[in-house]
Amino acid sequence: MTSTDTSEEALEALIEKSLIDQSHYVKGQPTDYDRIYCIDKTKLLQFLRQTQPQEVAKLETKYQTKFEQKLLQRISDQIKIKGIIEIRRNWIKADEGKLTLYYKKPDSQL
Repeated sequence: MTSTDTSEEALEALIEKSLIDQSHYVKGQPTDYDRIYCIDKTKLLQFLRQTQPQEVAKLETKYQTKFEQKLLQRISDQIKIKGIIEIRRNWIKADEGKLTLYYKKPDSQL
C-alpha cells in the first residue's frame, strides 16, 4: 500500500505544480524578489517592457540608472494611497506617462 504525503511541503508542491501545468504560471526565482517593495521586480519589468515599451523607454530615459528604484517607489506609493485593487483596475501615473499593471484575458472564442 502506498502512503500519501500530507505534509505542508507536499501541499505546496502540489499547488505549485497545478499553477505551472494548468494555469501557465511562470515560476520566479527567490533572488528576483525585492523585499523592500514586496514584488518580483524581474517579472514586473519584463511585463512592462513587453506590454508598454514606449512608456518604459520614456521613464528609462528620464531616470537612467535610477529607473528601477523610481518605478518601484512610485508603484509602492500608489498602492499605499489608492490600494492594490484600484491600481490594478486602472493605471499608475508615472510622470508624463501611464503604466497599466493588469490586462484582462481576452474572451474565449470557443
